Amino acid sequence: MEELLTLSLSIIYTTVADKAQASIIVKQLVNSNMILCGNIITNAISFFKWDGELKSEGECVILMKCFSKNSNQIIDKIEEIHPYEIPLIFSINVNQCNSKYLTWLR
Repeated sequence: MEELLTLSLSIIYTTVADKAQASIIVKQLVNSNMILCGNIITNAISFFKWDGELKSEGECVILMKCFSKNSNQIIDKIEEIHPYEIPLIFSINVNQCNSKYLTWLR
Protein backbone atom coordinates (compact mmCIF):
# COMPACT_ATOMS: atom_id res chain seq x y z
CA MET A 1 0.00 0.00 0.00
CA GLU A 2 2.89 2.38 0.65
CA GLU A 3 3.92 2.17 -3.04
CA LEU A 4 0.49 3.40 -4.13
CA LEU A 5 0.77 6.53 -2.03
CA THR A 6 3.93 7.59 -3.88
CA LEU A 7 2.33 7.66 -7.34
CA SER A 8 2.82 11.09 -8.82
CA LEU A 9 -0.37 12.39 -10.42
CA SER A 10 -1.17 15.59 -12.30
CA ILE A 11 -4.28 17.35 -13.50
CA ILE A 12 -4.04 18.93 -16.95
CA TYR A 13 -6.35 21.87 -17.65
CA THR A 14 -7.53 23.40 -20.91
CA THR A 15 -10.66 24.93 -22.39
CA VAL A 16 -12.41 24.57 -25.75
CA ALA A 17 -15.42 26.18 -27.39
CA ASP A 18 -17.92 23.36 -26.97
CA LYS A 19 -18.67 19.87 -25.71
CA ALA A 20 -18.03 18.26 -29.12
CA GLN A 21 -14.45 19.62 -29.25
CA ALA A 22 -13.88 18.60 -25.63
CA SER A 23 -15.14 15.07 -26.31
CA ILE A 24 -12.78 14.65 -29.28
CA ILE A 25 -9.75 15.60 -27.18
CA VAL A 26 -10.70 13.53 -24.13
CA LYS A 27 -11.67 10.42 -26.09
CA GLN A 28 -8.48 10.50 -28.15
CA LEU A 29 -6.30 10.84 -25.05
CA VAL A 30 -8.13 8.14 -23.06
CA ASN A 31 -8.15 5.72 -26.01
CA SER A 32 -4.41 6.21 -26.51
CA ASN A 33 -3.83 5.61 -22.76
CA MET A 34 -2.20 9.03 -22.38
CA ILE A 35 -4.65 10.13 -19.67
CA LEU A 36 -6.39 8.09 -17.00
CA CYS A 37 -9.66 10.04 -17.07
CA GLY A 38 -11.07 13.28 -18.41
CA ASN A 39 -13.84 15.50 -17.09
CA ILE A 40 -15.73 17.96 -19.28
CA ILE A 41 -17.37 20.88 -17.48
CA THR A 42 -19.83 22.76 -19.67
CA ASN A 43 -21.21 26.30 -19.44
CA ALA A 44 -18.03 28.08 -18.32
CA ILE A 45 -17.80 31.75 -19.27
CA SER A 46 -14.38 33.19 -20.07
CA PHE A 47 -13.47 36.87 -20.21
CA PHE A 48 -10.29 37.90 -22.03
CA LYS A 49 -8.78 40.57 -24.23
CA TRP A 50 -8.20 39.78 -27.90
CA ASP A 51 -6.72 42.40 -30.21
CA GLY A 52 -7.20 44.97 -27.44
CA GLU A 53 -10.94 44.31 -27.01
CA LEU A 54 -12.68 42.70 -24.03
CA LYS A 55 -14.33 39.47 -25.16
CA SER A 56 -16.61 37.01 -23.42
CA GLU A 57 -17.31 33.50 -24.68
CA GLY A 58 -18.87 30.32 -23.45
CA GLU A 59 -16.42 27.44 -23.12
CA CYS A 60 -16.02 23.93 -21.81
CA VAL A 61 -13.33 23.24 -19.23
CA ILE A 62 -11.44 19.96 -19.57
CA LEU A 63 -9.71 18.43 -16.54
CA MET A 64 -7.55 15.40 -17.31
CA LYS A 65 -5.92 13.09 -14.77
CA CYS A 66 -2.56 11.56 -15.66
CA PHE A 67 0.71 10.32 -14.27
CA SER A 68 3.00 13.34 -13.82
CA LYS A 69 5.81 11.72 -15.83
CA ASN A 70 3.56 11.92 -18.93
CA SER A 71 2.45 15.55 -18.53
CA ASN A 72 4.80 17.12 -21.07
CA GLN A 73 3.95 14.54 -23.73
CA ILE A 74 0.22 15.04 -23.11
CA ILE A 75 0.48 18.83 -23.24
CA ASP A 76 2.33 18.55 -26.56
CA LYS A 77 -0.38 16.26 -27.96
CA ILE A 78 -3.21 18.52 -26.77
CA GLU A 79 -1.51 21.52 -28.37
CA GLU A 80 -1.23 19.54 -31.63
CA ILE A 81 -4.96 18.69 -31.76
CA HIS A 82 -6.41 21.75 -29.97
CA PRO A 83 -8.68 23.91 -32.16
CA TYR A 84 -7.62 27.27 -30.64
CA GLU A 85 -4.92 29.44 -32.20
CA ILE A 86 -3.38 30.05 -28.75
CA PRO A 87 -4.73 27.49 -26.25
CA LEU A 88 -3.97 27.58 -22.54
CA ILE A 89 -2.81 24.14 -21.41
CA PHE A 90 -1.18 23.57 -18.03
CA SER A 91 -0.64 20.87 -15.45
CA ILE A 92 -1.03 20.95 -11.69
CA ASN A 93 0.75 18.39 -9.52
CA VAL A 94 -1.52 16.51 -7.13
CA ASN A 95 -0.10 16.62 -3.61
CA GLN A 96 -2.61 14.27 -1.99
CA CYS A 97 -5.11 11.74 -3.27
CA ASN A 98 -7.40 9.22 -1.63
CA SER A 99 -6.01 5.69 -1.44
CA LYS A 100 -9.08 4.07 -3.07
CA TYR A 101 -8.50 6.04 -6.27
CA LEU A 102 -4.80 5.21 -6.25
CA THR A 103 -5.62 1.53 -5.74
CA TRP A 104 -7.97 1.70 -8.74
CA LEU A 105 -5.08 2.97 -10.88
CA ARG A 106 -3.22 -0.29 -10.32
